[in-house]
Amino acid sequence: MDSIVHGPIGLLHLAFALGSLVLATGVLWMPKGTPRHRLWGRAYGIGMLGVNSTAFALYHLFGSLGIFHWMALISLSTLFMGMIPMWRRRPAGYLRLHLSFMYWSAMGLYAAAVSETLIRFPELAHWLGITRSWFYSLVGMGTAAVMVIAALFFVRKLPDWDR
Repeated sequence: MDSIVHGPIGLLHLAFALGSLVLATGVLWMPKGTPRHRLWGRAYGIGMLGVNSTAFALYHLFGSLGIFHWMALISLSTLFMGMIPMWRRRPAGYLRLHLSFMYWSAMGLYAAAVSETLIRFPELAHWLGITRSWFYSLVGMGTAAVMVIAALFFVRKLPDWDR
């Protein structure tokens, strides 16, 4: 198990990530603006702070800063850009800003889940009969596929969310 989670920080990172996945899914499906939405949304925000904080303590993959650290910075940015409009109640259209950035925060988490799950099992490359570099390309394609599907859904649903 240690080779998958990489010690106590890795286990904490995994726990925050799994909790945030559950919370994000719940918040996306529940009616917006309700007390439950606010509670789950706050818990999601705290969970994502935990996910990203622990990400900066994990260096086993590259031995130094890597792509997952840069993605954690983007994740923190979308999280804060989604929360600041709610805290300030402006600018005009702040609810749309909140919805958009929080949506992309959650989609980034889903994409990271695909990446992180696949990257934990590089022996799949051997099992699939492909080179490691091709395997890592497939990891990137899987991640990109999540984001493309998310973008299509976002464009389709945004007019409904504006009501």
